[in-house]
Amino acid sequence: MTGFIRFNSTLKLSEGTPLYRREAGFSLIEVLAAVALVGILIIPLLSMFTGSIRAVLLAGQETKAVSLAQEKMEVLKGKGYAQLKKELQEQKSSPRREAVGDYWWETELKCLPLSHLFPGLEEGAEIIFLRVSVFWGEEGKQRSVSLVSYLGEDPVRLPGGP
Repeated sequence: MTGFIRFNSTLKLSEGTPLYRREAGFSLIEVLAAVALVGILIIPLLSMFTGSIRAVLLAGQETKAVSLAQEKMEVLKGKGYAQLKKELQEQKSSPRREAVGDYWWETELKCLPLSHLFPGLEEGAEIIFLRVSVFWGEEGKQRSVSLVSYLGEDPVRLPGGP
Protein backbone atom coordinates (compact mmCIF):
# COMPACT_ATOMS: atom_id res chain seq x y z
CA MET A 1 0.00 0.00 0.00
CA THR A 2 2.48 2.49 -0.86
CA GLY A 3 1.61 5.77 -2.42
CA PHE A 4 -1.68 6.32 -0.56
CA ILE A 5 -2.07 8.46 2.56
CA ARG A 6 -4.57 7.36 5.11
CA PHE A 7 -6.14 9.67 7.77
CA ASN A 8 -7.22 8.52 11.13
CA SER A 9 -9.89 10.14 13.31
CA THR A 10 -7.48 12.58 14.96
CA LEU A 11 -6.67 14.31 11.71
CA LYS A 12 -3.13 13.05 11.69
CA LEU A 13 -1.37 11.58 8.86
CA SER A 14 -1.02 7.92 9.64
CA GLU A 15 2.62 7.91 8.80
CA GLY A 16 3.60 11.52 9.56
CA THR A 17 3.05 14.58 11.60
CA PRO A 18 -0.30 16.17 12.40
CA LEU A 19 -2.10 17.87 9.53
CA TYR A 20 -2.47 21.07 11.60
CA ARG A 21 -1.29 22.23 15.01
CA ARG A 22 -3.36 24.15 17.53
CA GLU A 23 -1.13 26.82 19.03
CA ALA A 24 -1.45 27.26 22.81
CA GLY A 25 -2.74 30.77 23.82
CA PHE A 26 -5.73 33.06 23.68
CA SER A 27 -7.54 34.59 20.79
CA LEU A 28 -7.80 38.36 20.36
CA ILE A 29 -11.45 38.34 21.44
CA GLU A 30 -10.61 36.49 24.65
CA VAL A 31 -7.85 38.99 25.45
CA LEU A 32 -10.15 41.97 24.76
CA ALA A 33 -12.89 40.49 26.94
CA ALA A 34 -10.41 39.92 29.79
CA VAL A 35 -9.03 43.48 29.53
CA ALA A 36 -12.56 44.93 29.52
CA LEU A 37 -13.52 42.89 32.58
CA VAL A 38 -10.40 43.91 34.49
CA GLY A 39 -11.01 47.55 33.52
CA ILE A 40 -14.58 47.41 34.76
CA LEU A 41 -13.39 46.01 38.09
CA ILE A 42 -10.39 48.32 38.55
CA ILE A 43 -12.10 51.67 37.89
CA PRO A 44 -14.26 51.56 41.07
CA LEU A 45 -11.24 50.41 43.10
CA LEU A 46 -9.15 53.32 41.86
CA SER A 47 -11.90 55.80 42.67
CA MET A 48 -12.08 54.34 46.19
CA PHE A 49 -8.32 54.79 46.60
CA THR A 50 -8.38 58.39 45.41
CA GLY A 51 -11.36 59.11 47.66
CA SER A 52 -9.60 57.63 50.67
CA ILE A 53 -6.40 59.55 49.92
CA ARG A 54 -8.42 62.78 49.80
CA ALA A 55 -10.12 61.90 53.09
CA VAL A 56 -6.74 61.23 54.75
CA LEU A 57 -5.38 64.58 53.53
CA LEU A 58 -8.44 66.46 54.80
CA ALA A 59 -8.25 64.66 58.15
CA GLY A 60 -4.58 65.63 58.42
CA GLN A 61 -5.43 69.28 57.76
CA GLU A 62 -8.22 69.20 60.32
CA THR A 63 -5.98 67.55 62.91
CA LYS A 64 -3.37 70.27 62.41
CA ALA A 65 -6.05 72.96 62.73
CA VAL A 66 -7.39 71.45 65.96
CA SER A 67 -3.85 71.23 67.32
CA LEU A 68 -3.23 74.91 66.51
CA ALA A 69 -6.55 75.88 68.12
CA GLN A 70 -5.76 73.89 71.27
CA GLU A 71 -2.30 75.44 71.46
CA LYS A 72 -3.70 78.97 71.14
CA MET A 73 -6.46 78.23 73.67
CA GLU A 74 -3.92 76.96 76.20
CA VAL A 75 -1.79 80.09 75.70
CA LEU A 76 -4.84 82.25 76.41
CA LYS A 77 -5.90 80.23 79.46
CA GLY A 78 -2.31 80.24 80.71
CA LYS A 79 -2.38 84.03 80.93
CA GLY A 80 -5.03 83.76 83.62
CA TYR A 81 -8.19 85.67 84.32
CA ALA A 82 -6.54 88.87 85.58
CA GLN A 83 -4.23 89.27 82.59
CA LEU A 84 -7.00 88.56 80.05
CA LYS A 85 -9.36 91.00 81.76
CA LYS A 86 -6.63 93.66 81.65
CA GLU A 87 -6.06 93.00 77.94
CA LEU A 88 -9.80 93.26 77.29
CA GLN A 89 -9.99 96.62 79.07
CA GLU A 90 -6.96 98.00 77.23
CA GLN A 91 -7.87 96.71 73.79
CA LYS A 92 -11.44 96.85 72.61
CA SER A 93 -10.73 95.19 69.24
CA SER A 94 -11.94 91.64 69.40
CA PRO A 95 -11.62 89.33 67.46
CA ARG A 96 -7.89 89.31 66.79
CA ARG A 97 -6.36 87.63 63.71
CA GLU A 98 -3.01 85.91 63.32
CA ALA A 99 -1.57 83.71 60.55
CA VAL A 100 0.64 80.62 60.63
CA GLY A 101 1.54 79.23 57.19
CA ASP A 102 -1.62 78.18 55.36
CA TYR A 103 -3.70 78.53 58.53
CA TRP A 104 -4.96 81.62 60.30
CA TRP A 105 -6.88 81.98 63.50
CA GLU A 106 -9.15 84.43 65.22
CA THR A 107 -9.43 84.80 68.96
CA GLU A 108 -12.52 86.32 70.51
CA LEU A 109 -12.63 87.36 74.16
CA LYS A 110 -15.67 88.77 76.01
CA CYS A 111 -16.51 89.46 79.63
CA LEU A 112 -19.90 88.01 80.48
CA PRO A 113 -21.78 88.94 83.68
CA LEU A 114 -23.06 85.99 85.67
CA SER A 115 -25.84 87.84 87.49
CA HIS A 116 -28.35 87.47 84.67
CA LEU A 117 -27.64 83.72 84.48
CA PHE A 118 -27.84 83.07 88.21
CA PRO A 119 -30.27 85.37 90.05
CA GLY A 120 -29.09 86.19 93.54
CA LEU A 121 -25.46 86.14 92.57
CA GLU A 122 -23.44 89.16 93.64
CA GLU A 123 -23.16 91.92 91.08
CA GLY A 124 -19.86 92.19 89.29
CA ALA A 125 -19.16 88.46 89.05
CA GLU A 126 -17.97 87.75 85.54
CA ILE A 127 -16.46 85.07 83.40
CA ILE A 128 -14.39 85.50 80.27
CA PHE A 129 -15.67 83.85 77.12
CA LEU A 130 -12.84 82.51 74.95
CA ARG A 131 -13.24 81.39 71.35
CA VAL A 132 -10.40 80.30 69.08
CA SER A 133 -11.29 79.65 65.43
CA VAL A 134 -8.76 78.28 62.95
CA PHE A 135 -9.37 78.66 59.20
CA TRP A 136 -7.67 77.09 56.18
CA GLY A 137 -8.34 76.33 52.54
CA GLU A 138 -8.96 78.18 49.33
CA GLU A 139 -11.45 80.97 48.87
CA GLY A 140 -14.89 79.45 48.48
CA LYS A 141 -13.72 76.10 49.92
CA GLN A 142 -12.66 77.45 53.28
CA ARG A 143 -12.81 75.15 56.28
CA SER A 144 -12.71 75.99 59.98
CA VAL A 145 -12.53 74.58 63.50
CA SER A 146 -13.61 76.45 66.64
CA LEU A 147 -12.95 75.83 70.31
CA VAL A 148 -14.85 77.60 73.10
CA SER A 149 -13.97 77.87 76.77
CA TYR A 150 -14.82 79.99 79.81
CA LEU A 151 -12.42 81.36 82.38
CA GLY A 152 -13.39 82.67 85.81
CA GLU A 153 -11.48 84.67 88.39
CA ASP A 154 -12.07 82.62 91.51
CA PRO A 155 -14.56 79.92 92.34
CA VAL A 156 -17.94 81.64 92.46
CA ARG A 157 -20.48 80.46 95.01
CA LEU A 158 -23.78 79.81 93.30
CA PRO A 159 -27.03 80.25 95.21
CA GLY A 160 -28.04 76.96 96.80
CA GLY A 161 -24.55 75.54 96.32
CA PRO A 162 -22.00 74.53 98.96
